[in-house]
Amino acid sequence: MTVQNWQEVSKAKCAAVSKLVDPWLPPDFVDDDKLLNVMDIPAKYLSRTDNEITLMTATELVEKMSSGSLKCEDVVKAFCKRAALAHKLVNCLTEPIFEAAVARSKELDIYYAEHKKPFGPLHGLPISLKDTCNVKGVPTSLGYVGQVDRIAQRDSSLVEILKAAGAVIFTKTNLPTAIFGSETVNNLFGRTTNPRGRNMTCGGSSGGEASLIALHGSPLGFGTDIGGSIRSPSHFSGLYGLRPSHTRVPHQDVVTSMEGQETIHTVIGPMANSLQDIELAMRVVADAKPWLLDPKCAPIPWRDVEVPRKLCVGVMWDDGIVQPQPPIQRALKHVVESLEKAGHQIINWEPMLQKDIVNVWETLFVSDGGQDITIELGRSGEPVLPRIQRILDKAHPLSTFETWQLQQRKSAIQKAYLDRWNATLQQSMTGRPMDLILTAAKPTIATTHDQAPVYVGYAGFVNLLDYPSVVIPVTEVDPEIDAPKSSTRQAWNLDDEQNYAAYDPVVMKGMPVGLQLVGRRLHEENLLAGARQVLESLGA
Repeated sequence: MTVQNWQEVSKAKCAAVSKLVDPWLPPDFVDDDKLLNVMDIPAKYLSRTDNEITLMTATELVEKMSSGSLKCEDVVKAFCKRAALAHKLVNCLTEPIFEAAVARSKELDIYYAEHKKPFGPLHGLPISLKDTCNVKGVPTSLGYVGQVDRIAQRDSSLVEILKAAGAVIFTKTNLPTAIFGSETVNNLFGRTTNPRGRNMTCGGSSGGEASLIALHGSPLGFGTDIGGSIRSPSHFSGLYGLRPSHTRVPHQDVVTSMEGQETIHTVIGPMANSLQDIELAMRVVADAKPWLLDPKCAPIPWRDVEVPRKLCVGVMWDDGIVQPQPPIQRALKHVVESLEKAGHQIINWEPMLQKDIVNVWETLFVSDGGQDITIELGRSGEPVLPRIQRILDKAHPLSTFETWQLQQRKSAIQKAYLDRWNATLQQSMTGRPMDLILTAAKPTIATTHDQAPVYVGYAGFVNLLDYPSVVIPVTEVDPEIDAPKSSTRQAWNLDDEQNYAAYDPVVMKGMPVGLQLVGRRLHEENLLAGARQVLESLGA
């Protein structure tokens, strides 16, 4: 492709998406592009029945379709309509599969009528997927113009499991070029915006999923995470999002940048509007024996764990490098006070080896020197976006020996963390070591476009340690109670300075504030059980 041609390809692709979406829009739909918060817009254009359906949780929908009180076709059509509206408002879809989804929903209704039972544990549930997830016959472009026609030859293992459980895959969603960055924008599909403020970032790299789910255009979706790509968008959008440990959810035939990079693993996990839906997704996937489809999956079915009456929670108020912005600090204090009031134990978790962690993560992340990205961009001649260029500018190829040295360092860090976690038994009054770490999902709130700080420490330490982490929504920015911006604040370093510079409680008013809860590796069941306890303490 020539430089001129890439723009024509992008224009044609966006037109093709619109051609699939537009028939699902109400004839009177008009987008007021001056309106920033569009959370309430879909409800104005949908019927009462479609609104009721699309505001249900995934768990509620499955219960109703499995009992026959809702038709799969009605549910799928309702979400196609709402997803179409969401796309026109925030540009979140890449591959709408609406017609095929409706056809499948009709088949499921016929199955139910004939067999008097649901097809599977996700009977009729519409599910959206980040563009990285292969669906047979559907393109997987990763936002690269040069990959616009890369058609998946088979379903990913996750899609096989979801379909076998009765789910209906109905769309794929937008992501940044190369799946890099906390701003969902690429040269092929353009920019996805935050429905609570279209001048604000929705995060990345699972930003299309976050914006779609926030608008209730999907009841359940799956994103990927190598450095906060599920957790940051969930935090920015007021959602629940789980980054599971590597090997817990099948990643076979989920496409990623830098295929073959096996030191910092990309994982795939669920995003939803309720914690119960996160657990539903994980239970169904784990109980489907994914290790029979993906050779890297651990043979661990979903385990029912006893919910502890009293938690011991370690609070990491900051990571010693970058201080969370004031609304996040307020959220941390609120959760801690609520937990203590409910009788749970709080201990301080001092940041450990964080500079080492960030250095190892950043170095290994682009250990190919940016070659993979450069090759993919070169297929079309598309320009390098500024955020990608900054990554490439820092990247340098590592020798095999240098990579081995960093992998050794990573292993040493993991061992040190394990020992430190076990040692909390001496502080805990529960008879167990600390159950969870509570900390910021990201040290910043959603910012205006292209202003999000690039610091990855709060997300990256989880990825390097391969701990499961779930984001829970806690509050919103309120300039009446959140500290105004200070001109005399003393920055710890350049990263801290940049993070605080992005803070503006007036511009950020009403933007969600989430926190992450971190558990032990491969203990997703315990993490989600603990998260339920935290939510109960908050009265959620």
